[in-house]
Amino acid sequence: MSKDNNMLIVVGDNQLQFWSLSTEKLVTKVSFTGVSGYAHITSVSLSPFMDKIIVAMSDGTVNMAHLHTQVNNQFAPHSRPVMHVEWDDKGELFLTAAQDGKLALWQFGSPEPVFTKEFNHRVTSLAVRKDFSEFFVSDALDNQVIASLIDGADKSELKYMARFKVFRKALFIEKSRLLATSSSKSQLTIWDTQSGNELGTWQINTVSSGATIVDMYAPTKEKLVTLSSDGLLEEWALNMLANRK
Repeated sequence: MSKDNNMLIVVGDNQLQFWSLSTEKLVTKVSFTGVSGYAHITSVSLSPFMDKIIVAMSDGTVNMAHLHTQVNNQFAPHSRPVMHVEWDDKGELFLTAAQDGKLALWQFGSPEPVFTKEFNHRVTSLAVRKDFSEFFVSDALDNQVIASLIDGADKSELKYMARFKVFRKALFIEKSRLLATSSSKSQLTIWDTQSGNELGTWQINTVSSGATIVDMYAPTKEKLVTLSSDGLLEEWALNMLANRK
C-alpha cells in the first residue's frame, strides 16, 4: 500500500500489479527478474513519494526501478533471498537484509554500499525509525542490535537470559525508547532501546497452535496493535511500561 493509501501493489512470483484504489482499476503490470532464471520476488518496497521502487529477489538480486523513467538498475549484492527492504523518509537511501546474513545501506541507483554489516546467521527481522536515525536487526540465533544509520555502528544490544532467541517481526515505537518484537511462536516482547533490557513478554491470543504475529502497528506511543496468523487483532497498552525503563 502506498503512503497516501491511493495505490495498491500486488506482488506475484515475477510480476507487480499496480492498482488504483480510487478507481478500483488495474493501472499497469511490470515484470522483474533476477540474475538467475529461477529467481522470484521476495520483498518489495515503494518509496515515500511513489516514484521509485525496490524489488528484491530470491537469488540476492536487487532491482532499483524508477517508475517515471522506467529505468531499472539491477545488481546482486546478496547471495541468498533478500527478505527485508526499508526506505528512508526522503526516498534516497534504503536498507537491504538477506538470508546470507548481510545488511547494507544503499544510495538509490548506486551499486556501492554506504556501509555493510555481516552476521553469522540469516537476518530474520529488521526495523527502522521513521527519521532513519537508527535500525534494529536480528539474526537467527544470538545477534540482536540497535545501530546507527549514519555508519552502522552498534548503539545497544538486547539482553535476555535465554541462550538463543529468534525474532520474526520488530517495530520501533516512535517518540519513545520502546521496541516491540515477536518471537517465532506466539510471544510479544517490549524492550528499552537504550539499555537493551526486556520490559515485559506476553502471549498473544491464538486459535490454532503455532500461530504467530505477522504484522504490528503503533498508531501512538501508547498503543500497539498486533495481527496474528489466525487473523486476530489485539491492542496493547504501552503507557504502563513508561515507568519500567
